[in-house]
Amino acid sequence: MVVCTRCRGFINTTYRGYLDPSCINCGHTYPELSTPKNGNKKSKGLRETIRYTGNTASLKEQLGYITYSQHPNRGSVLPKLTVACPMCKKEIEVLSSQADPFISSRDKNPRFINGYKTAKNPITCPEGHRLRLKIDREGMYSWE
Repeated sequence: MVVCTRCRGFINTTYRGYLDPSCINCGHTYPELSTPKNGNKKSKGLRETIRYTGNTASLKEQLGYITYSQHPNRGSVLPKLTVACPMCKKEIEVLSSQADPFISSRDKNPRFINGYKTAKNPITCPEGHRLRLKIDREGMYSWE
């Protein structure tokens, strides 16, 4: 995840048009993150691997994926998260601030337990698997 140095918002690096990457929160541009223009190639969003950081040893090999995209509410300053369930790979959209620990970690004194800030509410995939997103001090997501 690329974070804005000015306001700690999400930098949209997926747009391949004529504009430089910019923060979706404050609009600050980052020409140094610009890549060669790839014509009409469409990008679906920034994707990141999330690892299991819970206590169950049998789940340590289960990887999930999180994709950042533009929030459907134009007034929102944060990206929409789409999580691929680590067990069945079905996608879950995270629009709630209660399920995203990054939103509450923007407090002046965030509370980290065992090095992680945990979301208040778990998310449930269409198959019924429940997982809770966590974020570490560097801003990297994981799940439990």
